[in-house]
Amino acid sequence: MTDPGGVAPRNLTTLQAGRAIAIVLVVLYHNSVAIFAQYWGIKPLGRLFDFGDSGFYFFFVLSGFIIPYVHHQDLGQPGRVKSFAWKRFCRVYPLYWIVLVVVLPVFFRAGGVGGGGGIQPGVILDSIVLLHFVSLQAVIAVSWPLFHGVLFYLLFCVAIWRVRPGFIVMGVWLALSAVCLATDQSSMLTGFYFSPMNLLFGFGMAGAWLTRRGAVPMPAILVLVGVTVFLLAGADQAYWKAIAEDWRTLIYGLGAMLAIIGVVQLENAGRLTAPAWLRLLGDASYSIFLVHFFVLWFLAKLAWASGAARVVPALVAYLALPCLAIAAGAIFYRAIEVPLVARLGRRISLART
Repeated sequence: MTDPGGVAPRNLTTLQAGRAIAIVLVVLYHNSVAIFAQYWGIKPLGRLFDFGDSGFYFFFVLSGFIIPYVHHQDLGQPGRVKSFAWKRFCRVYPLYWIVLVVVLPVFFRAGGVGGGGGIQPGVILDSIVLLHFVSLQAVIAVSWPLFHGVLFYLLFCVAIWRVRPGFIVMGVWLALSAVCLATDQSSMLTGFYFSPMNLLFGFGMAGAWLTRRGAVPMPAILVLVGVTVFLLAGADQAYWKAIAEDWRTLIYGLGAMLAIIGVVQLENAGRLTAPAWLRLLGDASYSIFLVHFFVLWFLAKLAWASGAARVVPALVAYLALPCLAIAAGAIFYRAIEVPLVARLGRRISLART
């Protein structure tokens, strides 16, 4: 994934709503399969949210769409590489580093939170730069989408520098990622640099290209088909397990691409907009992404240490913890992310990519 908080063009409010829905899915997923499965030993709503990690896949496709959609005029303009790289740096690294610095002592003390590998110096170095050189582990286990996002940004910088070499490099990258669909993905090359997960960026870029070519017919039907395809993939992940994981990921990518193309067409035509509260949640999605797992983990620890988990019905706690984690992320957004990004450079607005 890319940074969930990297925002869409000001007029595309529906994409921010998409971010909001995706990050809520991710929070519900971690609450169910990690927190409640470990601390309560049950999942009160069964496997309903076992597909919630698909929210990450949506972010990949959305980033693949937004970056070329917004920066198409930068392609082949070497002088704009620095500006693009600086904006991406400011959106991803400073806030992430704040969380990383806070989390590192926790991992040294109890290095199993979220499955991270924080006590290894090489893993710490990888986690600082958000590129894998030593292993596929990370201090913040849920940060794995950021590694893929940074790699995508670096490759897009090549296209800004020189269009033809950039797209050749991008094409080779996606082709090798497709080849790795049929390989073992436990190595650094196949598990990161040429992971099939990278193909989701390709879906997004294809969607941006189609959208920029002109009006796509029947956008409402596209949204309906895209959402249906996405949810069918989710049902398969949660209940049926009939499709291999990598191929199911590509189905998620197809569904997300169709839905994004459709909602962008509808909004550009003035037929669709997103409510303010969903846009706000989308704006805060990066902060929510960075802090939600640790808030869930802390609340679960607190609930059992205080005895509240034995008194409060499991279903009530199951619904309350995600709400509190999302609220904590929104507070972190207002208190830390907004002033931090503004301070880093007045050139960057939180309402721009």
